[in-house]
Amino acid sequence: MERPGGSERNRWCRVTTTDDLKSLDVRKLARNAGLANQSFRVEWMSGDEYTGSIDVKTSRQAIELNYRIKTFDFWRVCEQVVSLVYTSCHFGRKRPWFSCPGCLSRCAILYLGGSGFACRVCYGLLYRSQTLSKLDRYLYQRVALEKRLYGDEGCFKPGVHSRTRSRVWEKYMALQEKISTELMG
Repeated sequence: MERPGGSERNRWCRVTTTDDLKSLDVRKLARNAGLANQSFRVEWMSGDEYTGSIDVKTSRQAIELNYRIKTFDFWRVCEQVVSLVYTSCHFGRKRPWFSCPGCLSRCAILYLGGSGFACRVCYGLLYRSQTLSKLDRYLYQRVALEKRLYGDEGCFKPGVHSRTRSRVWEKYMALQEKISTELMG
C-alpha cells in the first residue's frame, strides 16, 4: 500500500508542497545573523524576479517579521511576531526553534501561506518526495547513487574506499532491478 500523496493520481492533481511556498529557517538565521538583537533583511527571488522581502528584528525570546508579499498584481504589507524556544545541546549550547504561531509546536522552518507564517503541518504541506510515484522515487534515488559513485566528472570518485564503492554499487544494481520491474509491470 502506498503512502498518501504517493499514488499515480498526483501526476494529474496539483498538491501544494513545501517547495511551492516561501520559507524561513531558524537554523540559517542563527548561523548567518545570530538571534540576539539583530536587524536584517531577507529577500525572496523566483528566478531573476524579486517576489518579496522580510525585515527581521531578533531578540532572545522572539523575532519580529515585517514583510511584503506580492499577491496577484499588488503588494501587501504584513507584521508578525514569532516566539523562539530553545532546547539544550551537549556542552552547554542551546538550539533555537520557532514556536509555530498556528499550533505552538516546535519547528525549524515556517512557511508563508495565506494567513502568515506557520509550520508545514498547519498548512497541510507535503514534501515534494511524498508526491512522487514509486518509479519517480526510484529514479531520484538512482541519480543520488550515481553522484556518490561518479561525482560530477563521470568517472569513479577518487578517495572512495573500495568497500564503500562496492556497497553503493550493490545498492545501485538492486535499484536498477526495481526500476526495470516497475517499467515492465
